[in-house]
Amino acid sequence: MNVWLPYVIGGSGTDTFTRSFASRLEAVGHSAFPQSFPHWMQYAPDLLRTVRPPHRADVVLTNTWNGFAFKRSGLPMLTMEQLCVHDPAYAVFRSRRQALFHSTLVRWFETRTFAAAHRVVAVSQATKKAVMQSFGGLEPVVIPNGVDTDFFTPDPENNTGDVFRLLFVGNLTKRKGADLLPDIMKALGSGFVLEYTSGLRERVLLDVENSVALGSLDREGVRRAYRQADALIFPTRLEGLPLSVLEAMACGLPVIGSDRSSMPEAVVHGETGLLCPLETEAFVAAVRDLAEDRQLRSAMSKAARLRAASEFSMDRTVERYLDLFQETME
Repeated sequence: MNVWLPYVIGGSGTDTFTRSFASRLEAVGHSAFPQSFPHWMQYAPDLLRTVRPPHRADVVLTNTWNGFAFKRSGLPMLTMEQLCVHDPAYAVFRSRRQALFHSTLVRWFETRTFAAAHRVVAVSQATKKAVMQSFGGLEPVVIPNGVDTDFFTPDPENNTGDVFRLLFVGNLTKRKGADLLPDIMKALGSGFVLEYTSGLRERVLLDVENSVALGSLDREGVRRAYRQADALIFPTRLEGLPLSVLEAMACGLPVIGSDRSSMPEAVVHGETGLLCPLETEAFVAAVRDLAEDRQLRSAMSKAARLRAASEFSMDRTVERYLDLFQETME
């Protein structure tokens, strides 16, 4: 199978997933042709209509914002919705400019993509529901994002110290709940520390004493951060299916996250982590409960790794896409 994977650089998990997906396709004996384009092209994807596909391509997998531009005669085109920005939950934390962009250009681009696509894929049930509500008549196939569970693995030598170490991985945006982190950490006080990355876009610092900025990490650095932490904290408001949560679980990290959006599809409350309402007090209580119960933390670590390996491995994701590609080509 020869898969063309054109994408516009967005500085998000979608970029990471596309590169990882391409690598895994190659590893299992298929040919992948990832092709990136500058970020500004998200505003003018029609310019991509003249891009020539690789001459051996059997199928093309696109993003919904620009997929129509890669529709070629005789080449089956599938499109993948990572996050539906038309979900009403998105409205409360985007600017007026973003809202106008989403409701006009993005909706127009996606409408054209859905009309051109042979199949539409959503990365979670929550995303599927949002797409169906926003674009009547569509019923996407759900294929969850996958992570490299051979690379993201627990560190057997990780020993918990006197300080309980929380980790946040992702862009420091309101959508991901980064604005809640300072109040949570202030309430937790001494004995707790938050380490956080700057994500792929933001370069801001959190205004709280018991936190440490890790900056922008490469893949090895992110794995090291997971392995050195006691729990991932992720108070997100809206997600397609967060790669950082899946990677953390693959590293045996319990997740303390919100009970919103697709989070319950990734994290089993009480088994692989703790899901909370978006309230500072709820997150503080969950963190303290996990910090005080080493046995619970150990059980959740093992369950998180098992769930990531069985449900969200990149191998399983690749298998599902290959089956869908083959079905579309028949």
